[in-house]
Amino acid sequence: MTSGYSTLKWAHLMTVLAISASSYASFDASSASELQVLTADNRLDVGNAKILAGKLEQICTSRFHNQAQAFQCKSACGGLDEAVSGVSTHINRQANPTIIKNSLKTLVQRTLQCNQRWQRDFPQEFKPFALLLKSLHEGRMPQPGKPAPQLQNNPAHYAENLKQLAPQLSSLGNVCHESLFRDSCLKSCDISTDSVNLAETLQQGTWQSLSSMNEETPWVKALRTTSTALHQKTRQCAKHYGRTPAGVLSSVQLISKTVQDKANEVYSRHLETEKLRREELARQRDAELQQRNAERQQRKTEEQHRYQQEVARLHQCRNDSPFDGYSGCSYLTAIYDGNFQQAISLELQTSNQFKDGWLSKTNRELAKGTPLEFLTALQDTGYRAFTFIDKLITVYSAYYSAAYPGCLGDNPIEITLTTEVSTEYKNGFGSVVHFTKHLETDYLLIPRRLYDKFGLAGIGTRGLGISTIAEQALKAGSEQQGLSTLDVTMGLSSAMDNYGCDSATMRKLEQQMLSYQAHRQQYNRQFGGG
Repeated sequence: MTSGYSTLKWAHLMTVLAISASSYASFDASSASELQVLTADNRLDVGNAKILAGKLEQICTSRFHNQAQAFQCKSACGGLDEAVSGVSTHINRQANPTIIKNSLKTLVQRTLQCNQRWQRDFPQEFKPFALLLKSLHEGRMPQPGKPAPQLQNNPAHYAENLKQLAPQLSSLGNVCHESLFRDSCLKSCDISTDSVNLAETLQQGTWQSLSSMNEETPWVKALRTTSTALHQKTRQCAKHYGRTPAGVLSSVQLISKTVQDKANEVYSRHLETEKLRREELARQRDAELQQRNAERQQRKTEEQHRYQQEVARLHQCRNDSPFDGYSGCSYLTAIYDGNFQQAISLELQTSNQFKDGWLSKTNRELAKGTPLEFLTALQDTGYRAFTFIDKLITVYSAYYSAAYPGCLGDNPIEITLTTEVSTEYKNGFGSVVHFTKHLETDYLLIPRRLYDKFGLAGIGTRGLGISTIAEQALKAGSEQQGLSTLDVTMGLSSAMDNYGCDSATMRKLEQQMLSYQAHRQQYNRQFGGG
């Protein structure tokens, strides 16, 4: 016996209580599958005592139909856990030997009183208390401290431990029959099936492999899920035992927590590995994106270079051209030389500016997915029918009488241009205070041979100005380059100022402009023009 308790006279105590060794000598040591009040390391398991005492109370109710007998049985057997708890508390606190002796006397009395109720027809749940009494009679004093977990130190044997503990776990709910939260208690203490599930999951792999894993495999995920659920239930169940949970419950709690921590370590490494993998993928995507952008920029640069070369080639005017140095020289020279394909190419450059401008892009976006979408396609096709020649001949005809008054020929056509002019007068606040209208009249003489070659709608300075503004609006936002109507008409005006009407240059230019107009009308039929 431990020092400090040697003064306890166990033989005398047993004599006083009239206890015969034969009352409990027939009990053998408990098997590993049974709940023990006195554990293998000679410590008191108060939690197990609570489970067994609760079960004994239920057996009292079911075995004794006489209410008085059932009450006496429950009074004697139901308080065994309190007697065990009192002894455990005093031993752990190293109380005065007299106090310990009194608590032991109470335990022995309760045990014998319970023993008398069964008349040697002992329930299995009474056996651990009888074994405790036998151990006390043999002079073995319980050691202070909590019972050691009923498991092997090697985690590799956790699955085996859980299966060995499973039969004992089914009794954990015995403490719930008098609880105010009985349903919650029973639910949280029903961990036998969960423990078996964790054991079976553990057996699907090896414990050693978890230390080197960096990926959460389905097995590791199942371990993490089952161990977390089981550990949460054991914690809830332990609350119903107070400060002294059953040893078997503590063992399962320790196992589930250890497995949970190990699985969480793998999961943490898995997250870190995934993070590194995502970062690497992001770096690869960024590198690929930079490469694609660089290649796209290279292609754009090369295309721009080729485009600039093409623009320069089309806009190049031969040195011996009669229009060298004039605005729109390349276009006028192409017509003059009869190189109508070159003239069309120059006009296409300008029409491409229309398609690339903000206005056309906005119309295409607004019309996308609507019934008006086909109109934008027609609009783009219509741009290809764009030509300078009609406006050029109109300006040539309108300017002819001013440039060549002596070359109008017989019976020129007189055209009267009437324009309504409005004038507003505003005060200092911007309000209109007076408004007038008047008509302005101009007269043009057109050679009869040119009358049917131009349109009256765009004739005059105002008509040319409006068409120039509209052309600039269509080009707005375009990155492409091209001639404008103003370029070619200014070049034509310079040619008319420098060459006489009867010069070979102007006669040929007039003839070629009329020829190109006819050629262009034929060419535009493919776009719906004429």
